Amino acid sequence: MVFEKYQDIKDDLLYAIYDSLDPSEFEENWNNVIAKYDLVDNGWLGGLYREREMWVPAYMRHMFWAGMKTTQRVESIINSFFDGYVNKHTRLYEFAERYCEAMEVRANDEKENDANSARYVRTLETDFSVEAIYQKIYTDNKFKEVQRECTRSLYLNVQGKNVVSDNVLEHYVQDRVWVRCKDTRKEIVSKKKRMYKVTFDSSTKDVSCACKLFECNGIMCRHMIFVYEIHDQLEVQKNIF
Repeated sequence: MVFEKYQDIKDDLLYAIYDSLDPSEFEENWNNVIAKYDLVDNGWLGGLYREREMWVPAYMRHMFWAGMKTTQRVESIINSFFDGYVNKHTRLYEFAERYCEAMEVRANDEKENDANSARYVRTLETDFSVEAIYQKIYTDNKFKEVQRECTRSLYLNVQGKNVVSDNVLEHYVQDRVWVRCKDTRKEIVSKKKRMYKVTFDSSTKDVSCACKLFECNGIMCRHMIFVYEIHDQLEVQKNIF
C-alpha cells in the first residue's frame, strides 16, 4: 500500500525516533504520529513499536555507541570494509589472503590519519577551555564535533534552576532544535526550542545532561560546556580524562 502522505509520515516518525530524549517522550511522540495518520492497524509499525527498547535511541542514550546509530545496519559496515577485496566469486581458500590485505590497508589508513592529525592542528573557534583541551587529544575529525558543540552554545540560555541539595544544582537550559535540511542534507537551526536539565555537583565538579551526548558519543555537549562556564570551572573539564 502506498501512502499519499508518505514523506510527511516519514519526517514525523524520524523526529519521534531521533529527537526524543527519553522513553516517555518517544512514546508520546510516536503515538501522536500513529493517531495523526490513522496507522493504528499498521502491523509493521506495530511490530517496530513492540521492539522499541532494542533499537530506539531514547532507550539507549546511556550506552556508548561512538556515534553509530542504533538503527545502522551492521551488514553495510562489513560490506564497505571488504569492498574491493571479497565478492560473491571469491573462493574460500582466497578469503584469508584477501582478509589480510583489507586489514593491512585499514591499518595503514589509520596510521596516515594519525599522522595527518599530528601535522595539522585545527584553529580554535571559541574561548571555551574545553575546546583547547580536546584539540590536543582528539583526532581532527573528532575535534570537529567538539567545535560544533562550542559554536552552537551561542543559542543557549538558562531559563531557571533548582537547588537539589547543598552541593547539587539543576540548570534548565533552553536550546534551539537543529534539523536536517531536505535539500542540502546539512543540519540547520530551526525556530523550535527545547529544554535540557543539566545537573552540576559543586563538591565533585561533575556535570551531567539529559541529552546524554557524552555518555553515548564521547563528546561533551554544549549544555555541559555552558554550565561549566557558568560556574567558572574552566579547568575541571580535564578531569573527565
